[in-house]
Amino acid sequence: MQHHHHPNINGIFHSKRTDSGNVMLVVNADNYVMAEYNMLTGQTVWQRLVQATQREKVETWLIESYPVQPVAKATPAKSRKR
Repeated sequence: MQHHHHPNINGIFHSKRTDSGNVMLVVNADNYVMAEYNMLTGQTVWQRLVQATQREKVETWLIESYPVQPVAKATPAKSRKR
């Protein structure tokens, strides 16, 4: 069995990357999903109640550790003049 490194956010939470690669899960020591962080938008959606001070620290850690990387928009091809 291969072990994956899950960075510790603090003594209570750690993060896991999902298979899609664009979402980080915040889980507690019992592996309950506490929140989902979208790396494309920088938005954190909380699934369970967490103290406001802990939420703020976790969200700051996520943004600093996994800054938003917007997807490059496709630019329309220039039309050729005939």
